[in-house]
Amino acid sequence: MHWLYTAIIASSAILMRGEAIGQAVDVSLYGATPNSAQNSSPSVARAIDFALRHHRSKILFKRGRYDFWPQGAVIRHLFISNHDGVAERAVAISIEHVSGLELDGNGSEFVFHDSMLPIVISHSDRVTLRNFSIDYASPHIVQAKVVSKNDGFVDLHMDSPTSYRVKDDHLFILTEDDSPGSEQVARGSVVFDPEGRWLVAGTGDNWEVDKTTAKRIDRETLIVAGHLQQEG
Repeated sequence: MHWLYTAIIASSAILMRGEAIGQAVDVSLYGATPNSAQNSSPSVARAIDFALRHHRSKILFKRGRYDFWPQGAVIRHLFISNHDGVAERAVAISIEHVSGLELDGNGSEFVFHDSMLPIVISHSDRVTLRNFSIDYASPHIVQAKVVSKNDGFVDLHMDSPTSYRVKDDHLFILTEDDSPGSEQVARGSVVFDPEGRWLVAGTGDNWEVDKTTAKRIDRETLIVAGHLQQEG
């Protein structure tokens, strides 16, 4: 009788933690609260770590918005391309060395802040991601429509006038907090075909920042002049 009582108490404790009943791990039990505007990175990292270590097959999110910042996220040595100079990157959702895992956002919105990778799947197979969207609070790009172009200059109509500034004759992309010195100089661009919905070949890095200048005409229009490629 004493053994039965002890077993019931132990099972209740496990159920309260939500860690070892069934095959699903609920991230809310680790502190990730939807629509709270709090940093979900450390909570989700703990939930995923538990799921991977205990061979759980499903990770669940309650429906809502989750915000992720680099602080408390998983840090990994990753190189995105052959010219990437950043060694360490913050990863919001890192799934590694697992076979057979489903992550279900239940219709949630994942919003990422500052510079971080949303999702990395490494050395894994049969991983399913479903029912969520991803976006950045402040994307590290600026979209613009080419109004006109000629040899040596291009007129651009900026998609979001509050996402950039012209300073010292150069175009700068603003960061999320817009703190002094935090903006990033635009070092290139790529042309996107809105009808075909693809990137136009040969238009990557089509201006050299040290050989071009930018001038703001009005709130939404600027001219970039100098050494430009004219493909596309």
